[in-house]
Amino acid sequence: MATFMNTDCVKYVSKGVVAPLCELSFCRHCLELRSKFCVFHEVDSLFCPNCLESMPAAEAKTKKNRCGSCFDCPTCNHALSTRATSIMSDEACEDGSKTLKKAFYLACGFCRWSSRDVGIKDQSVASGGWTEQINPYAERIASLVEYYKQYTLKELQEKEKKRFRRKSFFQLPEKFGLGHLTVKRRPGLSLNLIRFIEIKFEFSSKDQAEINLPEIELSRTFDSFDELPDDVYTKPLDLSQVTNINQRLSNPEFQPATVQNLYPNHKHLLIKRSQRCKQCDHNLSKPEYNPSAIKFKIQLVALHHIPEIRIMKPPVLRNNQTTQAVLTLTNPLEITVQVQLSAFNEDSTDEADATNGFNTAKIELPSDELLVAKSEDAADVEETQTFNDDPKIIAFRKGCKIGFFVSVTPKVEQGDAKVRLKMRHNYLKRQLSMAEKDVKDNEIKWMEHEVQINFGAVVNE
Repeated sequence: MATFMNTDCVKYVSKGVVAPLCELSFCRHCLELRSKFCVFHEVDSLFCPNCLESMPAAEAKTKKNRCGSCFDCPTCNHALSTRATSIMSDEACEDGSKTLKKAFYLACGFCRWSSRDVGIKDQSVASGGWTEQINPYAERIASLVEYYKQYTLKELQEKEKKRFRRKSFFQLPEKFGLGHLTVKRRPGLSLNLIRFIEIKFEFSSKDQAEINLPEIELSRTFDSFDELPDDVYTKPLDLSQVTNINQRLSNPEFQPATVQNLYPNHKHLLIKRSQRCKQCDHNLSKPEYNPSAIKFKIQLVALHHIPEIRIMKPPVLRNNQTTQAVLTLTNPLEITVQVQLSAFNEDSTDEADATNGFNTAKIELPSDELLVAKSEDAADVEETQTFNDDPKIIAFRKGCKIGFFVSVTPKVEQGDAKVRLKMRHNYLKRQLSMAEKDVKDNEIKWMEHEVQINFGAVVNE
């Protein structure tokens, strides 16, 4: 749990982006760490998080990326559930008695808000058909959108005209009245030049029809406003009946001022996205299309490929005093990893170091190479590998995890003790044959990463 609960202590650097190892991806083709800024994000599917119904992109765009059958509570933004009750029917029987019928309404299980609070009528079926607010400015907004679409097309048309009006030898056939049929008969012209002239003639013929902008109603300017009521300063204010900023912005079309005007909002859709490396164009993450599936077809998290460094226990640090600390190193690979650690120059004058406050402490790392056993399922039960460890360097060894001693000396009186390391380790690069689908060639590669460790605040006594 230290990896996910305390991720700010140890971070890795990927193309200038500093992030924990669990938030980075690893490209096994480029052998490089990739952050969320180094990959292409592609939308695979859209789905509702409440009913888990998948929706095509065109339909989601029409519905403004909202689900048609699920609603959010306008008060607390929790999902609303459909409740059933029995009410008296308006239709009377032959003997004059009234019968009971089922009625359905929306209710929130968290804040107890219901659709009855705002006067929404109960429905006879649970599938929906709830009364929704009608935007009085819907036609005005649609007309403005259509106007700006036509305006954009007209601008593009004028831009293309200016581009073809430039003086060049391509305008000579048009100047002297030579059509595209005559141009084809002229010897010495390449096919590409003839095709370009044909496209030019087709474009010039299409430009004869100018795009006419639709007429829209201009916005009105208000010179005067309604006066405030007389009791605005004397009437006591009930904050429980006034909506807050989040409640108003959750419904931007109406922005209700009182809780009596809060209507349920359609639930926003979520997406399943895939990540693709910008350098080699290979997939780093590929989820399943089914919204209820939590597995991934491809999930190259850096945590499963790169050795992870953690702080076993935060040491008590004092200024200019050397303190011994224990770092752990975990190997997620199926081979024995050889790790070499080295510190950056402590007298570095790098502008990035001065800006971000790195190298505020001096660290003494093991000079020997650290060997970490391969990851096995039975490693916690039975030790399958033996190593000749130096007790002055290795604190403990358990399965694919080791602990080693380091010495930290803070160089600041206040603030955190931060250091920068270079970690170099071997990696087994596997190349798969597309025809045989088996391991064709295994090659050992050496990789190097920059690691930033924050040992905590310096104690002043």
